[in-house]
Amino acid sequence: MSGTGSYSFLPWLRRGISTKITEDPGTSDRAHVQVKLKVEGAKRDGGGTLTEDVQHNVELYGPGDVIGIDPRAIVRTEPRDWITNFDPNYLAFVEFYEEDYVWRYSPAIPGAGGRLAPWLALIVLTEEEFEDTGQLPGRPLSQIAINDLAGLPPAGQLGAFTHVHVNRDITGDKTVAPDIDAALAEFAGTVIANPDNACARLMCPRRLDPVVAYHAFVVPAFETGRLAGLGLEPAGSPGATHSSWVAYEGRPESGSMPVYHRWSFRTAPTGDFEYLVRLLNPGKPDALVGQRPMDTQEPGVGLPPATPTDPELDRVLRLGGALQVPDKALKPEQKTERDKYEAWDTPFPHPFQTALATLINLSETYTEEQPLAAHQQIATGPVELANVTEDDADPLVTPPLYGRWHALTDRLLDDENGQPLPNRDNWVHELNLDPRFRVAAGIGARVVREHQEEYMQAAWAQIGQVLEANRRIRGGQLAREVAFVLHQNHVKKVQEAHLAKALAMMAPLASRVVPGGSQGARAVGDPPPASVATQLTRSRIAGAPLSVVMRRQTRPGSRLMRNLPPYVPPDVDDEGVALETPPPSLLDRINDEEVRAAPKKVVPDGVTGVDRLERVLTPPPDPGPHIAADTPGNGGGTSDGGTVIVVPNPVPSLSTSSDFVISLPGEGVVPHAGGTDSAEAANFKAALNAAYGTFNTSALRGETPARPAVNLTAVATGLLEGLHPDQTIPHRVLSVIHTPELAQDNPGPEPPSAPPRIRTLVPPTPEKMQEVMAYPAIDLPMFKPLMDLGEEFFLPNLNLIPPDSITLLETSQRFIESYMVGLNHEMARELLWREFPTDQRGTLFRQFWDIRGVRAKPDESPEERRERLLDIPPIHAWTPASKLGDHDNRELLGEKEDELVLVIRGELLKKYPTTVVYAHKARWQLGPDGKPDPTQERRLVDPGPTTGDPDPNVIQMPLYEAKADPDIYFFGFDITEEEAKGGDPLTDPDADAGWFFVLKERPGDPRFGLDINREGELQVWNDLAWTDVLTTPPNGAPRHLDLAAPITTPVLHAPDPNGPDGEKAKQYQEDKDIQWSATISPADLAYILYQAPVMVAVHAEEMLGDG
Repeated sequence: MSGTGSYSFLPWLRRGISTKITEDPGTSDRAHVQVKLKVEGAKRDGGGTLTEDVQHNVELYGPGDVIGIDPRAIVRTEPRDWITNFDPNYLAFVEFYEEDYVWRYSPAIPGAGGRLAPWLALIVLTEEEFEDTGQLPGRPLSQIAINDLAGLPPAGQLGAFTHVHVNRDITGDKTVAPDIDAALAEFAGTVIANPDNACARLMCPRRLDPVVAYHAFVVPAFETGRLAGLGLEPAGSPGATHSSWVAYEGRPESGSMPVYHRWSFRTAPTGDFEYLVRLLNPGKPDALVGQRPMDTQEPGVGLPPATPTDPELDRVLRLGGALQVPDKALKPEQKTERDKYEAWDTPFPHPFQTALATLINLSETYTEEQPLAAHQQIATGPVELANVTEDDADPLVTPPLYGRWHALTDRLLDDENGQPLPNRDNWVHELNLDPRFRVAAGIGARVVREHQEEYMQAAWAQIGQVLEANRRIRGGQLAREVAFVLHQNHVKKVQEAHLAKALAMMAPLASRVVPGGSQGARAVGDPPPASVATQLTRSRIAGAPLSVVMRRQTRPGSRLMRNLPPYVPPDVDDEGVALETPPPSLLDRINDEEVRAAPKKVVPDGVTGVDRLERVLTPPPDPGPHIAADTPGNGGGTSDGGTVIVVPNPVPSLSTSSDFVISLPGEGVVPHAGGTDSAEAANFKAALNAAYGTFNTSALRGETPARPAVNLTAVATGLLEGLHPDQTIPHRVLSVIHTPELAQDNPGPEPPSAPPRIRTLVPPTPEKMQEVMAYPAIDLPMFKPLMDLGEEFFLPNLNLIPPDSITLLETSQRFIESYMVGLNHEMARELLWREFPTDQRGTLFRQFWDIRGVRAKPDESPEERRERLLDIPPIHAWTPASKLGDHDNRELLGEKEDELVLVIRGELLKKYPTTVVYAHKARWQLGPDGKPDPTQERRLVDPGPTTGDPDPNVIQMPLYEAKADPDIYFFGFDITEEEAKGGDPLTDPDADAGWFFVLKERPGDPRFGLDINREGELQVWNDLAWTDVLTTPPNGAPRHLDLAAPITTPVLHAPDPNGPDGEKAKQYQEDKDIQWSATISPADLAYILYQAPVMVAVHAEEMLGDG
């Protein structure tokens, strides 16, 4: 009773002055309340106060004062308006937001069983039981005319079908509250905390019939309200509590009833969730489900029969589907027969397979030889093809080799020289040479052909700017070829003929070229490599000889070149004739230091100038640290050769003079040597010494460091390579291409130098500048188009699954992989035909099942969820030695674990599509010895806390779903047949208990009603059925739940805790505190009528059996 999701019920609720109604109003048309007041007043003469008790009979508002209700007061109707599939065993009701609304204007007093008659009533009528008269002139409400008032609910029991609903436990974990005051206090606190946690509910006790249209009406429960709603005088009622449909003498407009609120609905055929789920019969599937005979005795195109080599088998093969019967569900003889059909081609290869491989290989042979020669080779070989003759010069249309581009396989069984291929038993051979799987691939190809426009539209929509990128790349390829010719004829030849001229011509681009022609990767923290221009600037060449100005001055025909004397070759031969020696270039002479460039006339940084003196002599307010003074020393200068010329400092060698003074020339002042220097002499020497020191420091700071020579040939070669079109044009073209995040054919390592915007699509070496090879991803569940072709393609002999059954099958991974290869193979052909940029190796289709209902794991991105749930990995990644069935994307490579699929056929999921289906771990019940007892029913493992995602070791949700119209549903689980069935504790004490498969009604808004029928004794109130309390009246008259006149008074019987209904023992202990009676409390009746969500668990062993 306690915990999350607990409900509590109160029989009625009043607030305010209406709580003082204690007397039946009788024949009065209103309720009366005695009001007592104490009146105090001061005497007029000031002689004190007067006190007097005043008692007055106050009339309260009642139903006769109400002519309508606000629709916003209603928060829910059950069923909703215009619902057409309401379960007929449930009751219709209406909920009001305010908890006291149903009793607010009721003049009645509480009666037996704690019932309080409401002022509203809910009646439900068929279309034949009333006439809709609408709203007549002068009347406040619309009205209906009821044909037979006797067909309405018992008027005296309306209070039993109203109650207050609370979304909390207010009873202290008890079925019936032992302390009503404490429960009311808890209720008050609940409503104050959140007013949405409670409401008032008004139910109609009518038993509904299947497939009938009904209209529900909220009407006055008392005659005063009826009269007021009809615009008549309420005082005409026999009394305030007289029912609105009980006849009396002089009743005006007897069948007319005003309507406060109305809605319509229609009932469904018989069967609520509990009824339909109990119809499901667990059992083993028929052994023929999932396979059908396939006649291969005449395969055509000249091929021999593909019949089993075992003479005991029929001369047919068994064609499978996406699902198959698990081995444990087969009898031993059925399992033996299946194994024989699996080995139909033993020993491998079967003659049919050899002939088929020869025919398929013809396609590749035609690319190397003429058809006539190819046919002659086959006609004279060991393999006979009836439709191939040695004189036939026309090529044949050969069957496709499915997966050839993905597997990079052109031939089967033998190579072009007739030698056996190393991998003859891999997935390519099995798919193409086994008719069972070749047919599956052909079905996939057929699906693509039938939906090619839809799939191509999706492909073009995903490609985005790839087409524009390829257009640019093709333009770049053309530009590269043209530039290559220019580069070879006009740059490379110039370099070979005249190095300096080539350098001058390429100099403007030197700053963009790095020696080696690569911007390649470097270690983190390393400086970027120096460009050719930087290297030249740091050498003896410097920048001036290759500058624009210098090239303009030294070009042929310039003024400078015209005024220079002609070049005279310095060398002569033995006869004194001048040799035709080309003049040395200026760059060579500068590099050899025959010519030096004049240094720039700039003040060295270390020289003290006027500006610096000004900054030192007039410092700012906060000058900071001062520049250290230069150390006096020998002065010097810089020669043209870069050698520092030191000027000796004569100050230390000057003699002293005691009478030295500074005088102007011509004054005739001659100082005398000796003695101690005068103050003026000392100052003069200090100033002179500082001047020499400044000159010396300036010479050192202005020294130009010696520059190294440079290898001009290497520089020119580096420039030539760096400007090669294979380097420059691809980098330029690819740097401006923007492409979407599409899958890439043949993904390889990303080149570190590739621009980030295109790394996902460009080939690993951008210098090749190849067109982008991309493929779209079509994540549709591909079982649906397979099912659309025909249910027999998806699951042969599907009709052998009986109605109202639940069973287990398992996936046929080999069929699924073959079908998916056929899809991708045919789509690759279609992409090429439509000029889509592809190399035909992309895997567009990887999803077979529908996984939309699977939740993502915590912290799992949508991309990670998508990749985790895909059914197959990319086909080009399938290893050459792998076999069919090894490529489940959810399993490790090479593991073959066919997943179990729960199959449900019946009306349950068709009517209740939100049913929760999952697998729940089972546990053994222990015997007296404390060991697992297999004779007792297994139980569900406690799932632990209900918050967050369940433990996958205890509860597993379906990995995927599928549906075959109209009523067959499939749910796949990551559980094998061995895991699901469990072991035998008699032979293995640690045997696993296996798994239950659970069908659970999705919890939602509360519903009220009774079961359709019941078998056995009544043990809990949730099993109470209509047949326990109601008979079928004659002539199909309306049936209402009459608490005072059931067939028999329902009584609960205690279940045996160790019997088949032992799980009901705990619920019985709660239910036994409530007894059925004619005066039952509305809260107790709500408890009985409440329909708890149903859960059914079926163990896998019931659906697999012992074979």
